[in-house]
Amino acid sequence: MSRFRYNRQVAVPTSSEEERPAKHFNSPSIRRFRYDPFAKPASPRTPSAPNHIPPKAATSYPSSSSNQTSHILHAHSVKHEPTVPKLEPRLELNAKPKLESDANTLRPSVPASERLSAWKTPFALESDVELLSSLPHNLSSSLKDNLVKALAPSTRGAYGAGIRRFTDFCDEHNISEEARMPASKYLLASFISEQAGSCSASCIKNWMSGLKAWHEINSAPWNGEDRLVQLSRSLAAKNGTSFSRPKRPPITRDQLTALRGRLNIREGKDAAFWALATTAFWGCRRLGELTIPKTDGFDKKLHVQKTAVSFTHGSSARSPSISFDIPWTKTTKEKGGKVVLTARDDDLCPVTALLNHILVNHKVPPDVPLFSYMDNSQSRSIPPVKTKFLEFCNSNVLPHQKKILGHSFRIGGSVELLLAGVPPEVVASIGGWTSSAFLLYWRKLEDIIPLHVSQAYDRQKLAASIDSFRSRINPLPTSARQLPSRSATFS
Repeated sequence: MSRFRYNRQVAVPTSSEEERPAKHFNSPSIRRFRYDPFAKPASPRTPSAPNHIPPKAATSYPSSSSNQTSHILHAHSVKHEPTVPKLEPRLELNAKPKLESDANTLRPSVPASERLSAWKTPFALESDVELLSSLPHNLSSSLKDNLVKALAPSTRGAYGAGIRRFTDFCDEHNISEEARMPASKYLLASFISEQAGSCSASCIKNWMSGLKAWHEINSAPWNGEDRLVQLSRSLAAKNGTSFSRPKRPPITRDQLTALRGRLNIREGKDAAFWALATTAFWGCRRLGELTIPKTDGFDKKLHVQKTAVSFTHGSSARSPSISFDIPWTKTTKEKGGKVVLTARDDDLCPVTALLNHILVNHKVPPDVPLFSYMDNSQSRSIPPVKTKFLEFCNSNVLPHQKKILGHSFRIGGSVELLLAGVPPEVVASIGGWTSSAFLLYWRKLEDIIPLHVSQAYDRQKLAASIDSFRSRINPLPTSARQLPSRSATFS
């Protein structure tokens, strides 16, 4: 039998029988209810209250004791089925809230360069808690920031793209948040295998480097060096050859001469970009070391300023030269590098080009990028953005000449110096290579030298120079089989 009790004007089941189904008011069990005729009427419940009953289901009773009997008989005669309220689920006292996996918690909407530190996993959150328990908040926060800032901004952006790819892969296959870090060798191998045939090997390499850095920053074990993962990467490299970019041809002296003939170096932009082109060519430098990635991307810790230039007058035994320090390079990081440009007696002289740029753009402030120039109104300076510089160069080359790419200047300059008889040790020093790295770099150039050197005599002379250099820096492997694979990246 069901037991009901009346609390003022609302009929609710007793706590001992909350789960039993409700019965009609005309059931014999209705005789066993408790009624308090002196109780004050209950205040109306709000619609949000869990036990609220609409007014139609409630029955009003007189409060006078003289009418108690008639009221009870009236209750027996009314055939109403009360609305039984839905019971709220009882929460466990020790239950832990589940981590939300949407973009607002673990993966906020931030630029790709910030995902290394902003995107989290349960493991990363636990690592942060452990770090905070070991160090004061200011030290732990500074440590995290410095770990991320150790990477160049462009590198952080590329790594963030890899983290996004991996996260999308895990979402698509319903991989739990806990399994994403540390990622098992099986998960990493599956991620690579699914991408095989859809992108190049270098693309997957960048993604994996991003995942590795993400793990390292969050103190998570990295299983990417496992043999199973390496086999997956080999498969992806074979299937992704069709997605590889064409080999970057060097810029030639003819292209550089043609570019000079189409410029008016008395104008600010032409003067700045011509100086930049000759510096990158004869200095064998990466464009990223001389330009900035975007208009507001200048950083004094990474990019060379106008004040860094130092000019040395020539003598009877020495040509005039210009030198300046680069605060950051791809290989030496914060150790930076040094650019030394020597004067030449032709129109391609880098010293003359740089001095002309400084003269024409003399209104440029001293604390801006070196190759900045004044706009047409001479009211503001414009920094040398890498993409804008390449667009400028390609818009001024002859129609039959190959497109100029970012690495074309570094390749073309190193080959031109070697053909001119400059010892390979000197060329390696000019471009910032170590001896072994330069040999590996030369291995990469073997496929593109025919694009630059037309005469067989010159190619033989070039090969002889490199062979002589190789023999002088022994012990180094001499046979092609002993040299490291061309897949090794040196740029």
